[in-house]
Amino acid sequence: MYFATNKEIIRDDYLTLKSKLAHSDHYSFALLLDRFPYCRNLVISRLLNGRVSRTDKLINKICYLFAKPVPYFAIITKNIGERLVMYHPYATFLNCKKIGDNCIVRNCTTIGNKDENQNLRPTIGNNVNIGVNVAIIGDITIGNNVIIGAGSVVVKDVPSNCVVAGNPAHIIRRIDSTKN
Repeated sequence: MYFATNKEIIRDDYLTLKSKLAHSDHYSFALLLDRFPYCRNLVISRLLNGRVSRTDKLINKICYLFAKPVPYFAIITKNIGERLVMYHPYATFLNCKKIGDNCIVRNCTTIGNKDENQNLRPTIGNNVNIGVNVAIIGDITIGNNVIIGAGSVVVKDVPSNCVVAGNPAHIIRRIDSTKN
């Protein structure tokens, strides 16, 4: 962590997760990596995908050997915004072009390409809250400040400031972005 050029983002991830846990004062960074596998996968993804020198890459790979990622949770996305929070990401697969800042992802979520073409992946905006068992598939864009309901299948673009749900997902309501 100390050698990565994105260490500030990793530190923010740690502080964000720590702020959401009960009795968080008792969790060190190493304990979070050990007790919360999704935190480990996120940190490993940031380490391996960060812009680092050759020496840093070697150190990052050594860290990877000692803190193996969890197999039932995969992050293929290289462009992940700050303060990504994942709640119980069992059976979760994140393969998109970009995930924005302040996003929340829950378990059994699949974000990926429609076919074997890796360029046909979704783009997730800032402040997106993704419910349980959601599938976001194809070359689509999810706007900013979006809530995606549990069990939704999103295959079309979603505009900013709205709530979507269903199979296929459709807009349930608009969110007034002027309210705090």
